[in-house]
Amino acid sequence: MEGLVASKANFKRIALIGGGLSNLTFLYSLKEHDNVNVKLFERSKVLSGRAATRKRDEYFFDNGANYFNISDQKISQILLRELSTENLIEIQKWIFPFDKDFNINFDENLASSHNKKIKYTYSNGIRNIAELLLKNTQIKYELEFSKNITKIKQNDNNTWSIFSEDSNLGEFDYLIFGVPAPNIARVFMDSKFKEEEDDFFKKSTDILLNNTYKKIFSLAIAYNKADVGEDFNKFFALINSDRKNPISWVCIENEKNRANLEKKDQLLLIVQMSNEFSVQYQNYEKEDVYKKILENLTKLFPNLKDKTVRFSDLKLWGHALPNGKLNETLVKQLEERNIFVIGDCIIGKGRVDETMLTGVKLYEQLSAKF
Repeated sequence: MEGLVASKANFKRIALIGGGLSNLTFLYSLKEHDNVNVKLFERSKVLSGRAATRKRDEYFFDNGANYFNISDQKISQILLRELSTENLIEIQKWIFPFDKDFNINFDENLASSHNKKIKYTYSNGIRNIAELLLKNTQIKYELEFSKNITKIKQNDNNTWSIFSEDSNLGEFDYLIFGVPAPNIARVFMDSKFKEEEDDFFKKSTDILLNNTYKKIFSLAIAYNKADVGEDFNKFFALINSDRKNPISWVCIENEKNRANLEKKDQLLLIVQMSNEFSVQYQNYEKEDVYKKILENLTKLFPNLKDKTVRFSDLKLWGHALPNGKLNETLVKQLEERNIFVIGDCIIGKGRVDETMLTGVKLYEQLSAKF
């Protein structure tokens, strides 16, 4: 944990709630001359949110965001010039579509829309973005893991107190939420506001709850390369184009040139299921979900049927992708109360570079006050 001694009496106290890429990019954007005191609270034991890299046994894989594009010059400046590119790689092979009937189409003309932009990742995992952002952050800050923010309190002096369970974590001038909108709503439900503000926050909670997210089962599964056939040499990933298949996405982790994937003789796949499938099976036993995913996977790749599975790891993302943008009027009204929301709920989709950009834009918006 690192501390910050303010250089002036009027420093701004900032609470960053959530350790995803939007908040980490905001933190990275802060400058040494900014007169701020920053605390970052993450409810889990790791940072990076859904840009997650996992290690299980000798297997190392991204089972949330699988790659990223760079469509904005500001994010290009950060990722390609300011941060180390030592482990940055461009994925060369293409993404191709498949339909509801599990038919894969390798027509490059049909697939061109999925491959217009360069696909980036890191050889040591996509969470390397988070690690680089923190490593190169200019200011000192406090970081606390395993802090689940359960409520906030609106103070008479227009500051905010935040709490984890029954623990008071401090008083802040600005609260910045870089978490899914429904999680913000759950904080608001148990919070204490000024009497004249109760109605506003009740309505805000309803809007935040209605900013729904897709659920996604993500399965990492490995086979012997010698057993799987030549089709897996043709692509990096397959995407369901008509959105009517139980599988939404399959990618080959080997195409990311994992230096530490020790089993070079194995093919490691990441299989992401549709929201409809994931909602239907979210309360089933993991073993039953695994069997159902495997059943669908072998429809897409019949030659995998009866092949030996060398490894598998199943995870359910409860807030994988937002179904739409958060109400812009609400965002502005919250800002008037020094509560700021950034991340994928602002853009209405799951995009690494665009999520990072929300952190940059918030810094530009607030920096004059620092």
